[in-house]
Amino acid sequence: MSDPKQSRLVKVHLLDREYNIRSDDEDKIRRIALYLNEEYSHLKQVSPAPIRADASIMVAFKAASDLLAVREELDCLRREIETTASVLAARIDRDLAGPIRPEGGT
Repeated sequence: MSDPKQSRLVKVHLLDREYNIRSDDEDKIRRIALYLNEEYSHLKQVSPAPIRADASIMVAFKAASDLLAVREELDCLRREIETTASVLAARIDRDLAGPIRPEGGT
């Protein structure tokens, strides 16, 4: 039996070169390659003729910068959710601990 998600070689073009990357998620590899190539294209437009090594480092730096920004945003959202959940839990506890009214009474 072969696993449908078995890793295989995915051929992609990165920074004007062709690479074979082993992965079980071809779509993800292609999305990453597209992102890196877009960043590389942008870098070539705004920078005066960077050499390949410099361009690779700059693209990697930009990708790492984007990753850190997303992680920071995620951490902020987690803190916000935890705070909101704590406030709501306290309200529920307070309401449940309130006076018990007899049935049919006002």
